[in-house]
Amino acid sequence: MSSISCRNLVKKYADLQVVHGFDLEIADHEFVVFLGPSGCGKSTIMRMLAGLEEITEGELHIGGVDMTDAEPGERGVAMVFQNYALYPHMNVYKNIAFGLRRSGLSKVQIENKVRDVVKMLALEDYLERKPAQLSGGQQQRVAIARAIVKTPDVFLFDEPLSNLDAKLRHQLRVEIAKLHQQLKTTTVFVTHDQVEAMTLADRIVLMNAGNIEQVGTPKQLYTQPSTLFVADFIGSPAMNLFAGELQGMRLVSPIASFDISDQNLDFSMVSNVTFGIRPQHLSLQKKHRKDVELKGVVSFVEFLGSEVMLTIEANGCEIRLLASEGEVLQRGVEVTVYLQLNRLHLFDTNTGLRLN
Repeated sequence: MSSISCRNLVKKYADLQVVHGFDLEIADHEFVVFLGPSGCGKSTIMRMLAGLEEITEGELHIGGVDMTDAEPGERGVAMVFQNYALYPHMNVYKNIAFGLRRSGLSKVQIENKVRDVVKMLALEDYLERKPAQLSGGQQQRVAIARAIVKTPDVFLFDEPLSNLDAKLRHQLRVEIAKLHQQLKTTTVFVTHDQVEAMTLADRIVLMNAGNIEQVGTPKQLYTQPSTLFVADFIGSPAMNLFAGELQGMRLVSPIASFDISDQNLDFSMVSNVTFGIRPQHLSLQKKHRKDVELKGVVSFVEFLGSEVMLTIEANGCEIRLLASEGEVLQRGVEVTVYLQLNRLHLFDTNTGLRLN
């Protein structure tokens, strides 16, 4: 069993607290992604899991065993770093086998384990090469192989794809997903890239300033963001967000005013709201009877291949709408935009918390 239990973890550097009471249960075999902007604490928490950072307060249990003060080598974890951390003077074979030298395995056993992992990651043709003779993607495969060959209880990936170009990132992302399906090892993966998080994770832990903003499946964070921060961070292109005010059963804003009595809100609890709508949920054709209609002028057109991003000026506000390739419009054209009320996200402006 390789579950992970983080119990009110705190990290302080002198008087500076960077992680604030981190609570999380990770199930055996689960793939969990820590996502967030730079400086949110995600890598610090991973280093606390690995034993590379001391835990100031709280408890860490791995596989049901208290590992709060355990040495890194006692935790049963293997870590893959952003910068690969390969030994430049060793060839690929020796880099992969290095961690097994003190394992008590015979030379033949080590060779068999290395050969199995090398085959899994298609590195057979590179065993005699030094890291400097490898591409970035090949170096990262070697780093992953070195982690796998140790057969750890937990894999820790600290932004392993950040140094790769877009094509290689996609390729390695698919390989990591396939490896997890095959090995079923509990995995924690740190990234600032939401595409990596959305495509790899069983669950995402979205971090902000040392705190957890929301934990859930990729679909939950996308369709039901619990805070304004989550709504603004998750989704590409980003969600349109507008200030508004509740007046009776109506939401009044610069771009439009409309009835929201069917949103299941306690209208007496809040007046100032922020409402959001994703560019995908605005259209140039009416799709539902309750769609809200507003007028605007196209101010910018971005051709994205199969889709077109339109920036539309409406009553002094900018609206971004994702249209199909066949709906290419020119700047300056007047348009009617339809907002899908059933896709509306409502937040308390003061607290940032979701209302609907």
